[in-house]
Amino acid sequence: MKVVSDTSPIIAFSNLGKLYILKALFKRITIPRAVYDELCEREPFQPEEWIDVEEINDRSRYNMLRPDLDHGESEAIVLYFEKGMELFLVDDGEARKAAESFGMKITGTGGLLLLAKQQGLVSSVRSEIDKLEKSRTEGKLYTEYRELYQYPEFAGLGLILLGIVLVSTRFRSLP
Repeated sequence: MKVVSDTSPIIAFSNLGKLYILKALFKRITIPRAVYDELCEREPFQPEEWIDVEEINDRSRYNMLRPDLDHGESEAIVLYFEKGMELFLVDDGEARKAAESFGMKITGTGGLLLLAKQQGLVSSVRSEIDKLEKSRTEGKLYTEYRELYQYPEFAGLGLILLGIVLVSTRFRSLP
């Protein structure tokens, strides 16, 4: 089976120390260059001999996907069609929705763990998920925004109040 993967399933199995499960399930996995780059951001990543790193050609499709998805997900979807892949490994919700809208066959880390259980590669899916939840994750999980509108708003309100006070004093009119 020809498989393309996003970053998250590889990170998940790497965090479990069970990257070999992906090899046992699929023999070979293809990742786009952007996924490779994302994996290298965490720590120096040396792809196993069974992980192929490929470049994409269809930049127009990639550019269409980029506003909603990150680089790795966008390139993986493009690679799925360029190389005639049969399965896309992805966990991100938005990427899954996009892939489903294109009629792609997808599965995530949970589905891979279930498949590994069925093939006797793991003893308990629940214990593996518990380990994943406790494992260290990299990157931002959320973006924090601060509302800053109140500073100019208070300055404007102060000027209005100053104008009201000055009108009722000897500064009513300019000479």
